[in-house]
Amino acid sequence: MPNSLPPRFQLPGLGSFFGLLTLALLIHSAANVGLSPGQFIAGLPHIGRILGEMFPPDLDKVHRVGTAIAETFRMALVGTSLGIVLSFFLAILASRFHSPFPPLYFLARMVVSLFRTVPDLVWALLFVVAVGLGPFAGTLAIVIDTIGYNDKFWVDGVGTPHTEQLHTIERWTRINYGRIVNEFTLDDPGAFSRTVQMKFTGRLLRPDLKTGGGELMEFICLEDNEYGRAANLQVGSGTDGNK
Repeated sequence: MPNSLPPRFQLPGLGSFFGLLTLALLIHSAANVGLSPGQFIAGLPHIGRILGEMFPPDLDKVHRVGTAIAETFRMALVGTSLGIVLSFFLAILASRFHSPFPPLYFLARMVVSLFRTVPDLVWALLFVVAVGLGPFAGTLAIVIDTIGYNDKFWVDGVGTPHTEQLHTIERWTRINYGRIVNEFTLDDPGAFSRTVQMKFTGRLLRPDLKTGGGELMEFICLEDNEYGRAANLQVGSGTDGNK
């Protein structure tokens, strides 16, 4: 009797299983979205009719279209300018090291998080309800969108600025069993006059209850998350006896 079953009785691998599952989902979706090549071909003359109505353009509407374009430009200019000015002061309040009072810091962070979370369309609808249809509602929505613009990440907790020219080089070196060194280089000609180099040393914590039982602390990237000194976490002694 053979030690293994014939290939036709072997279970498919994990990759094959997910591949078949994806194929089945694709077939099921295609069967339920109403795909109809015949209907598409029958509708091509309607596309040609619409394109034919576009030429020659109706010059009687140029003035109305131009007025709407100019109005949109003014809304963007005023809304973005006001948003930048308000963002400057809000950024100072939202920085832990620059905010004059802790309550203002938390309030500013909450405001920025709210502006980032709520979609722009929702803000526009709220302002339409508040002030009615017109450029004023759109301008207010642009102000909120500019204030809540998410620049994806911060260089540090101080709020150090950076530009799209930022280039980082990070190097990790384990110098012994209980110590690891992180050397970090920032090169951003748009924000810094010279290259910035930083160095951090991580040490192994003692396996006791005072320092967390020797296990790694769970951490997730979340707005207003505090760790290290801000959370009053005390670093224990490493295996080399240093603090």
